[in-house]
Amino acid sequence: CHYNPADATLNGTAGLESKLNAGTTFNWEIDMTNAGFAYKLTGFGYVSGGDFTFTGEDPINFEVTIRVSGQIDESVA
Repeated sequence: CHYNPADATLNGTAGLESKLNAGTTFNWEIDMTNAGFAYKLTGFGYVSGGDFTFTGEDPINFEVTIRVSGQIDESVA
C-alpha cells in the first residue's frame, strides 16, 4: 500500500491501521486498475498483521496481511 496520512481508509483512528490494532472484521476490496488490470477482488476479513514502519521515503509504502473470512468475489473493475 502507498500511505497517505490524509486518506481516512489508512489512518490509525478509523482506517486500516486501527483495524489491525482492534482486530475488527470489515469488507475489503483490492482494485488493480491502477496497476494496468481491469480486475478487482472483494471479500470480508480482518487485518492479522502488518508493517507500518515508515522509512521517510516518498511514497511511503507499507504491507498488511488480511485474513479472509468467507468467499472472495472476482469482477471486472
